[in-house]
Amino acid sequence: MKKLFASAVLAAMFAVPATFAQNASTDAQAPATQSAAQSDQSASAAPTQAQRQKFEARMIQRRVAKMTALLTLTPAQQTQVTSILTNAAQSRAGDRGSMKQVRAQMRTAIEANDSATIEQASNQIGNMAAQNAAARAKTAAAIYQILTPDQKAKAQQLADLFGPEGRAKRHHQAGA
Repeated sequence: MKKLFASAVLAAMFAVPATFAQNASTDAQAPATQSAAQSDQSASAAPTQAQRQKFEARMIQRRVAKMTALLTLTPAQQTQVTSILTNAAQSRAGDRGSMKQVRAQMRTAIEANDSATIEQASNQIGNMAAQNAAARAKTAAAIYQILTPDQKAKAQQLADLFGPEGRAKRHHQAGA
């Protein structure tokens, strides 16, 4: 049970930055690169496939860099993690479009007060969310398997610190 929890926390730790990442650049990019990225973004409201791939690549690089800093990944592990995350991103590429379509159906059904379509769209959204959670957990499990025992212990400490139980512990300790 503890391994399952650790895997789930690792999945959350690795997925949250990608999920809630902002398009603003926080790394040390050259100003010319930043202005080129801004002009790409202003060209159209919806990102193109190439822009999306660049964004995903930057997010993967940041995640690998953060994991390297926290867990002291070797260069071989960095390559493996990059590959795992890239494969995961590619396998989820179509999911965003599908979710967008289902949410549009939901909005239309709400406006039309169509209970049957609302129920159907809700079920589809729930199934997609479950598939996404499973994919994130599988990605975290694949990454966890390439860690050394020391790195796994460090990841567990980080999970305890940043996981739901860790927040509760810090909150209670601060109040005590």
